[in-house]
Amino acid sequence: MSHQSGYCDTETQSDAHYWGEALATQVGCVVPAQQLACLRASSPKTLLDGWDALGTPTSAVNGTPTLPLDPRAAVAQGKVGHVPLLIGSNRDEGRYFSLDQVGQDEAGYDAWLQNNLSPSAEVAAVKALYPWPATSDQFTAAYLVGAILTDGLLGSLGGCPYRDLENDFAQAVTTFVYEFEHRAGPGPSPQPAGYIWGASHTAELPYMWPSFDAGTPIAPTFDAAERQLSRQMIAYWGAFVKKGRPAVDGQPRWPALNDTQKLLALRAGNASTLITSKDFSRKHSCTFWG
Repeated sequence: MSHQSGYCDTETQSDAHYWGEALATQVGCVVPAQQLACLRASSPKTLLDGWDALGTPTSAVNGTPTLPLDPRAAVAQGKVGHVPLLIGSNRDEGRYFSLDQVGQDEAGYDAWLQNNLSPSAEVAAVKALYPWPATSDQFTAAYLVGAILTDGLLGSLGGCPYRDLENDFAQAVTTFVYEFEHRAGPGPSPQPAGYIWGASHTAELPYMWPSFDAGTPIAPTFDAAERQLSRQMIAYWGAFVKKGRPAVDGQPRWPALNDTQKLLALRAGNASTLITSKDFSRKHSCTFWG
């Protein structure tokens, strides 16, 4: 099995009931005995608009016969399908999610820290680890917030929490781990102009599937080194699908994390190489994030 995103977020039955009541109220279905009939009679657009107005994502519900455990808890307990797994993340996942910080100055960055971290000691510690530089531009805040999100706050999408997820999987099944590290690629969009996406969330997808784009062609802009990386990744994933291990003649050996505590850093220009789990942890400040 290949896995290239976070684990499935779920919510408890009590949370699902709360949001169901909130949706019913939002769309005007307020009479308790008539709520179900009222919701069923509402148009899809009414329901979707009401859900969007609540500002909460849809997720599966755990604690049911269909899904007894939250998937993250199931992984931690080794209650997973016992098949080989290929799993990984991107070096700069968070830059995809920090675009709203473009144009912010240091005061704006400080405000983001205050709004997203607590207590004040943690705010100070994080800013000391991700300091505002002496020279900055319109993208500085987005890069700093992107790094913080990547390393510790995205939870299921990268950095230290994802390292923990991979290690938990490795306790139960043969697990091959990668980090997509090509940071000079075109990124998912040419906008905002001048923004360096790095190895952001989704940056690896056009290397695997050249038809992937977000409305602007990506793979056709690859240089020779990036085309080489694309061929390499397709060969690795294809070998894994066929044989249950990403072993390709003429390409760097990719051992299981279980045996070596090593993962493959995917880099353009035939530069992909093994790094240790300690190297990964150091890059993402996992001593700080835990």
